[in-house]
Amino acid sequence: MPAWIILTIIGTLMFSFYQSLAKILPKNIPIFLATAYAFLFGSIVLFIIHLLSSSNKSIIMSEKNIPILIGIGALLAVGNFFTIKAYSLGAPQSGFVAVFNPASVTFGVILGFILWQEKLSLGQIAGILLSIIGILFIVSFKK
Repeated sequence: MPAWIILTIIGTLMFSFYQSLAKILPKNIPIFLATAYAFLFGSIVLFIIHLLSSSNKSIIMSEKNIPILIGIGALLAVGNFFTIKAYSLGAPQSGFVAVFNPASVTFGVILGFILWQEKLSLGQIAGILLSIIGILFIVSFKK
């Protein structure tokens, strides 16, 4: 099995655990503050992983990469804020994960096609269509 598949599975499991933990945050904690703290602690963990695993121990980034990193960070922060907010409003994990995970993969593939002209295989196209149909079924038959 290719390493990227194993890493993707581990990432998905980590995201699922994160969603489970987000559900137990007390309702009186401001969501922006909770998200900021989560990112602060996550950043510390990532710096430690970088220092332990990289042959280049520098934490300095080229100035030309800063704007794209700001954009990535902003999208990541706001996206995770909405996830935490959804849970604070009572979103059930089963319903959220059932809709969110296939939708994020589907949108990711579509964006890759539109922005980077990535080629789509017949299997990917079929997967996108099945994902959309599945999401519509889940949303349509929710109580």
